[in-house]
Amino acid sequence: MIKHVKDDSGRTHEIEIDDDFYYLSPYILAAKKLGVPVWRISRIIGYKVSLDKMERQQASITQESNKKVTISILKECQILRKKKGKIEAYDWDYADAGSNFENTLNSLAHEISHLGYWEHSADRFICETKLMVSFSRLAKKLGYMGY
Repeated sequence: MIKHVKDDSGRTHEIEIDDDFYYLSPYILAAKKLGVPVWRISRIIGYKVSLDKMERQQASITQESNKKVTISILKECQILRKKKGKIEAYDWDYADAGSNFENTLNSLAHEISHLGYWEHSADRFICETKLMVSFSRLAKKLGYMGY
């Protein structure tokens, strides 16, 4: 899916969004309304971690050579169980299901906040918090009732 956004000078930019994350489009526009330069996003892609590896993060942001970024978000989260005293991954759950939906929005807010503040700083954390409040209100408006 391609989403078009305008920068401050009125130029249109394309954001390529993984089909599994089409539902994040309104949240990207909400971030734009808060003044975050979302036009710097070139792609939002999904990934999943194989069952023989442990998940270490929910999302990441990669700077490209043209000052654009790619945001990668976990689209299938591992389901863990304890077997013979060890924790192992045995299946996946979709990122838009239940509590994973909140984790996905939280991850999106975190990565988008890096567009204004690349380093982990107090200002970036404030931006992330504002994004999360905005995303939470929008999710409620769109019918999210919790899990």
